[in-house]
Amino acid sequence: MRINIVFTIIIFFTISAINAQSNFMLQRMADDDQNSRIGGITDWDLLRKQDSIRRIKVLEMMRDNKLNTAKDYYNAGIIFHHGNDTISSEMVVTCFKRAFYKDSTLNRWWYAAAVDRNLMRKGKPQIYGTQHITVKDTSGKAVTRLYDLDTTKITDEERSLHFVPSLAELKKELK
Repeated sequence: MRINIVFTIIIFFTISAINAQSNFMLQRMADDDQNSRIGGITDWDLLRKQDSIRRIKVLEMMRDNKLNTAKDYYNAGIIFHHGNDTISSEMVVTCFKRAFYKDSTLNRWWYAAAVDRNLMRKGKPQIYGTQHITVKDTSGKAVTRLYDLDTTKITDEERSLHFVPSLAELKKELK
């Protein structure tokens, strides 16, 4: 009887350990995503096609419950990050939120940036202050500025938690 209990416990922990391992294929896809951007992009059409295929594969993995660890959700967020629509930007927020819930030691800036980019894609002001845009000034010169910011939604304490500058620092940066 005692042997059966010990054997059952060993099997339980072995299965748990196997299920808790990060998805190797997803890691390779995230690495490919990042490596395809190193050294300058020469064929944007090809890159967009590869990005699209990666996003479809991640959706299939999610459907099949193949994302288990914080690293899996982080890698999925990295892949969805390069989508150009609000569906992708919603998926980035969802994936990073899940990743940081599972592992609070991950860099939370990525989540703040994902939230801001998602709001920006929806035509709404960002809340953390991570997104910049390039516009032309009155003389026609291209200048970079902070995308519209709603300063009422997030406190400086929350910004700090997400490694984002305070409102005072953001305003100073704008000058």
